[in-house]
Amino acid sequence: MKEEDLIVLPARNCRRSKKIIAYLESKGIPFTRIPLESPEGRELAARHGMLASPGILVRGKSINPFDLLKPPNCTVDEEAVRRLLLSNLRSHASKFDKSPNAIMMEGQERLPYGGKT
Repeated sequence: MKEEDLIVLPARNCRRSKKIIAYLESKGIPFTRIPLESPEGRELAARHGMLASPGILVRGKSINPFDLLKPPNCTVDEEAVRRLLLSNLRSHASKFDKSPNAIMMEGQERLPYGGKT
């Protein structure tokens, strides 16, 4: 998987941005980070009609961050991540384990959600 397959445009001091980025990093899911306030971030947000932060692009398709987070505490909805992010990233070269209870990239040790072995 190329990092450009998943782009996150975090806004400064945004709780949703911090939650999404912490989740991706904890699961070892590679992504490209482009600050929303940067010229490139503003251009991408305008081009893709992003109205909420963080901006999320999966292989060029904009994903609404509210579809990935559960209110009221902005916890990550793991089923939504599998459905909206990972299923789109899996469409080329089977890099992710297909089981619903783990994320595994090629060459990585299998870890259940939560990162505990």
